Amino acid sequence: MEKLQGKWTFSSSENFDDYLKELGFGLLRRKAAQAMKSKVSIDIKGKEVTVRSQSRFVNSAVTATLDEELDEITPDGRKVKGLFFVKGNKLVHTHKWDGKETTISRHINEDGRMILELAMGDVVCTRVFVRVEN
Repeated sequence: MEKLQGKWTFSSSENFDDYLKELGFGLLRRKAAQAMKSKVSIDIKGKEVTVRSQSRFVNSAVTATLDEELDEITPDGRKVKGLFFVKGNKLVHTHKWDGKETTISRHINEDGRMILELAMGDVVCTRVFVRVEN
């Protein structure tokens, strides 16, 4: 998980519109979300994980303890039960609300890029981030 730590900037995305549709976003919200080019920072200290996301329109942060459920409000306003855990080489974050569930996983690929996989139902979105050097 050490390799995930640091600052990242958005590079590319695949299937994001379909993922947003699955979340229930209308056309205007999907277009606005797709226009955001997020910067992400990840800090892991022991079992504590902090993920911060910044864009021109929305900033968010969540701090959680691995393997402990927490109440969260997502950047789009959903009230969810969140859970961070490690699975293999991935940092996984789940959201559960209103009988629905989405999974957000992060890992580093062979090129040193952070791969963010967003899954809900049969829809999977892949977003790629590159490390920001200080």
